[in-house]
Amino acid sequence: MNETRSKGNSRLLKAGISVFAATIISLGMSTVASAEQAAPETKQVSVKKDYCGGKGPSKWVPDHWGKANFAGSCKRHDACYSPKSHTDRLTCDRAFRNDMRRVCHDTYASGVKQRLCLGMANTYYKAVRKYAKSHYKGSGDPS
Repeated sequence: MNETRSKGNSRLLKAGISVFAATIISLGMSTVASAEQAAPETKQVSVKKDYCGGKGPSKWVPDHWGKANFAGSCKRHDACYSPKSHTDRLTCDRAFRNDMRRVCHDTYASGVKQRLCLGMANTYYKAVRKYAKSHYKGSGDPS
């Protein structure tokens, strides 16, 4: 009985993560942000670097999930994709996933929040595997 309940909870958790990820992605893809307003000349605007997002729809990808801060993981991944890198793209992406998993384990000792965080780390990994090939500028294998 407990094994059946555990399998059901696991399926429910996976379904919840999928729905959450799909919602985030669809919001990023469908939202049109054309709020380019001129800043007054007397004020300086400071822009925070967003390591996990970029231009276009990916600018909506957050650097954190809950208390888990993925900015360092994304920054290292960006460096791995840079022209100075000799690392293969797949190796960069796997290191990215493992780094985010470490962040999840360090941030959440156990429980649902940790599992959801690990699910988001896997979603980020799948997204870079599927959509980021054109951003890889390193001299390693780009596949």
